[in-house]
Amino acid sequence: MPDSQNTYSHESSSTLTAISQSPILWGGAFTIGFYLAIPYLPRFQDLAQRYFCSHPLEYATTYLFFVGMAVLFFKAIAVGTEKAALRFEIFENIDQTDRNFGAELKHRIQSLPAQFQNSWFITRMRDVANYLRPGQSQETVEEHLRYLADRAADKLHESYALVRTVTWAVPILGFLGTVIGITMAIAHISLTELQNSLSEVVGGLSVSFDTTALALTLSLVLVFASFLVERLEQQILSEVEDLGIEEVAYRMNSREAEPTSPLIKAEQQAADELLSQTRKMVDAQMRLWSEALDRTRQTWVESLHSQESQLQQAITKSLEQTLNSWQSELRTGTNQLSEQQGELQKQTELLVQLLNREESLASVSNRLNENLAAITASNKLEEVLHNLNAAVHLLTSKSLNRVA
Repeated sequence: MPDSQNTYSHESSSTLTAISQSPILWGGAFTIGFYLAIPYLPRFQDLAQRYFCSHPLEYATTYLFFVGMAVLFFKAIAVGTEKAALRFEIFENIDQTDRNFGAELKHRIQSLPAQFQNSWFITRMRDVANYLRPGQSQETVEEHLRYLADRAADKLHESYALVRTVTWAVPILGFLGTVIGITMAIAHISLTELQNSLSEVVGGLSVSFDTTALALTLSLVLVFASFLVERLEQQILSEVEDLGIEEVAYRMNSREAEPTSPLIKAEQQAADELLSQTRKMVDAQMRLWSEALDRTRQTWVESLHSQESQLQQAITKSLEQTLNSWQSELRTGTNQLSEQQGELQKQTELLVQLLNREESLASVSNRLNENLAAITASNKLEEVLHNLNAAVHLLTSKSLNRVA
């Protein structure tokens, strides 16, 4: 009955703690406080009214921003607690050869203040203390520590899910405001009453640009703030992992050297025998594989040599045949060229003879032209004589008429 009451009280207290640290509630509280403080700002009051109070999307963007900042605020506060938990000397004066090392470590962890019980370092050491058993080796403890480190890194990544969602949603709201503002501006455009609708168009465009500028600015602040806080938390996780390896894993060396019970000795002997047999089997198998690979390699080399020789013979034969065919074609081509050259010489001689004949024909043509000119002149002379004869006859007839 008391155990059930303690469990119930622990669950109720954890529920109250979760509610008291809820980023949804604290984001709403920060948003209300911010808007209540705007009228009392000594400077930039008009700027705050324009960018935070002009459209309902600006209220939603501001609320999401404060939700993300609330998550980062509680994480930043937890960083201080985590650093304080790292300063506890829980391994001081603990005999590393003691078989009750895990129980002693668990007892010291339980004696720490309650506010540090859920810190990463104390939680990690509590998990390690619950895992430790007599006769465990350093390798198993290191493997368990690495498992715990991976799980802590996954939890750290999951803890930023809300921040990543808010960082993604804030610019989307800004782009939504851009679309709404441009739609308002286009809806109020009137060509008939351009001057009256100009103020409404400008108002829609101002909503578009203001919501986008606000969303992008707040998302930048969230991105840089989350980067800084996450970097601090990753450094603390690295320190926790280093302390676990240094203070717990290295203490297993002395107990690993000499087993404390015959059962452990028998287990170690069996493990050593199994390892030796496995090593022998692996060596034998590797030897067989190497021999098989050597035989395969030799077969490949021989086949490659044979294929190479066959390829060389085939290439040589084909080249010889090709060269022979080219030589025969060249011979025929040379013969044809010589024949054509002889024909060209004959044609050249004929052309020379034709040129000589053309010269003689030209001289004959000149003589004929001269003869034609002489004939033409004689014909003209005859015409003149006929004309003179006609004139003489005419004069004779006229003189006879006068005598009569």
